[in-house]
Amino acid sequence: MMAGKKSGLGRGLDALFPEKTVQSKPKTVKTVKEEKKVVLGIIASYALCNIFLVPILSIVAPYFINIFLGLSSEVYGIVEGICVLGMILGGFWISVKPNMFSMKKVHYTYFPMIAGVIVMSTLGFIKLNNYALAGIFAIGGLAIMLSLSLSNVLTLTFIQKQVPSNMLGRVSAFSVAVATISVAPGQLLYGQVIDMGIPLGVILIDI
Repeated sequence: MMAGKKSGLGRGLDALFPEKTVQSKPKTVKTVKEEKKVVLGIIASYALCNIFLVPILSIVAPYFINIFLGLSSEVYGIVEGICVLGMILGGFWISVKPNMFSMKKVHYTYFPMIAGVIVMSTLGFIKLNNYALAGIFAIGGLAIMLSLSLSNVLTLTFIQKQVPSNMLGRVSAFSVAVATISVAPGQLLYGQVIDMGIPLGVILIDI
């Protein structure tokens, strides 16, 4: 990439933080400029999560439970419920113990997610009762959703604190647009990979 060239997200943020605002509110925009890369990184992380993590629950989960293991839709519903419980637990945890978490240590909130993906990646290779495999998948999904819940609260709070109120609506709209657009590529990617017959463990390890 040539020097001075900006990514699409970078150009998008430039549109959100126009130069005329720099002249009218220099102190405010100086803060925005300093945090601009962090905001861009947060928005990019939302897109990456929607491409590589969300389809684990929306595409891989029904395939693994209903087709690979041959279990009922009732079991699949229970597994999904346990996974969603991770988001509830994450929100409850950070509301009860807010001092345990900070934006400077946000990377620690990804540890449960990494552990969950590693646990899930073993399911295609180990031999256990199908219900036990479904239970392990549910625990891995819970860990992933727990991480997403914690990190989302921290990053959204950071954006709300750092972005000036007169720009917050545009930044939020841009963030939602990027996150929404990134859902489809992830669904297509995982659907194609599963149709190719690649083992579940290999799919998750490649993440």
